[in-house]
Amino acid sequence: MVKIVDNFLSEQEVMKLKSVVYDKMFVWYWFDDVSYHKDHPHYKCVNNDLYYLCHVLYDAPAFFTKQYQPIADVFNHKFDLKCVLRGKVNCYPKSDKVEEHGMHQDYEWEHKGALLSLNTCDGYTRFETGEKIDSVANRMIFFDPSVRHTSTNTTNDKRRININFNYF
Repeated sequence: MVKIVDNFLSEQEVMKLKSVVYDKMFVWYWFDDVSYHKDHPHYKCVNNDLYYLCHVLYDAPAFFTKQYQPIADVFNHKFDLKCVLRGKVNCYPKSDKVEEHGMHQDYEWEHKGALLSLNTCDGYTRFETGEKIDSVANRMIFFDPSVRHTSTNTTNDKRRININFNYF
């Protein structure tokens, strides 16, 4: 089941997130594979030109970046984060056409996911169930990331940016 919450954060909270993520000193890491790494058993090359930039904020049990806390602070008490598995910021660069990156599961077991769009664009998240959720600034999607889903890039903005938490 997917739950959509528009205007999830206050304008001030969104601006705080953007001041961190859109800063020219925010570090992005290049990933050649969007949905699965090429060594993963479910990897299927859809398009060799699909890539994205990512900043992993936290990966359990102990990896943190210095940007984790200012971003996590915005979400404090906004939803029930008992145990964070992973937090990351995704950046899908502009392309000539919207491309789906391939169905995947974040983890194979049932857990909770929260995906916040930082900008409005023609990109989207689509679930194996058929639901397609457009990227709208300050829209939060709550879902079970063990349900297969796919992301896209964008054609009408410089980039599509979202913040993703996997948690219990």
